[in-house]
Amino acid sequence: MTGENNTLNVGNYRLEPLLTVRQDNVSFFLGHAPGVYICDCPETTWYEHFKFNQKHGISGTKRKHYIFNLMGKGSKWLSPTGDVPMGKITTRYESGDILHLGYLSLPLRFGQILQTVSLFLWLWRHRTEYEYCLVYNFYLPVYLAPFVIKLLLRKRLYIDYEDDYTKQRKSRFKNFFENVLKKTVTGALCINAGMARDFQNKPVCVLNAFSDLGYLKTSNFSLRENMVFLFSGTFDEVRGIQMVPALVEALRKQLEKFSIIITGAGPLLPLVQSWTYPEVRYLGFLNNQDYADIIKKTDACLVLQKPDHPFTWGSFPSKIDEYAEYKKPIFILR
Repeated sequence: MTGENNTLNVGNYRLEPLLTVRQDNVSFFLGHAPGVYICDCPETTWYEHFKFNQKHGISGTKRKHYIFNLMGKGSKWLSPTGDVPMGKITTRYESGDILHLGYLSLPLRFGQILQTVSLFLWLWRHRTEYEYCLVYNFYLPVYLAPFVIKLLLRKRLYIDYEDDYTKQRKSRFKNFFENVLKKTVTGALCINAGMARDFQNKPVCVLNAFSDLGYLKTSNFSLRENMVFLFSGTFDEVRGIQMVPALVEALRKQLEKFSIIITGAGPLLPLVQSWTYPEVRYLGFLNNQDYADIIKKTDACLVLQKPDHPFTWGSFPSKIDEYAEYKKPIFILR
């Protein structure tokens, strides 16, 4: 880590270099037997259902591929959603065949029922081909089928728990239901070590980020003149975009000249657009190439997710993996 002047008081927090994350051995945790990874295929659900064709984020998609590739030989990826004919197998992704069990264009509740039934029938018919199921989060129409299989066939059932919405969701009923489901799993693959407390006496594997972050140990984290910072992501209360004014004030005390580039979108967009700081430049929501061009020109990337927000204990900033693609120094709030 180069440079002694590399921390900064920002409001009630401290901006510090990110040097380490927790990366438990996923292969050791799951074993080498074939399993079934049950989660949406990022390319179909995001682009087809949400029509967000200019999304530059890569970490969510790559994380799922990373985990699937660490599963035992012969494992299958089931995508319960997606606007493709039910049962069609595609081979257009690096991780191997993805079996789509899409609910097509049926109304929501009917589609959810079809999801569950289709998934259960596949798992039952192919019961001799796998030893465990790994499910992405506790989405009930997807989780119910492998849970029944666990009861009937004694298959192991793991959760790939990447977002604990009980930490910010208002519905007590949904939160109660999710907390009950936590007790039904064999073990959990968590994105944050804080989530392990919900799975007492069960095996837990923690994978904060999947990228090789070894380069951070020799990165230049010194705060120096003419630095260009990048904040990219969702503009909401959790990710900390509202901390930028405090960051500007803190940087002005140490540097005469710097700039902060902001890309992304979200509910706090009007706040971002209202800023008139000469050091801050908002570029909008960029496509892949424009985003790559911008990040290559930056000196350091910012993760301003508020460390004391309840949701932080049930998540981990996915931007870290994205920034790591470009081997950029990363500053994070503590």
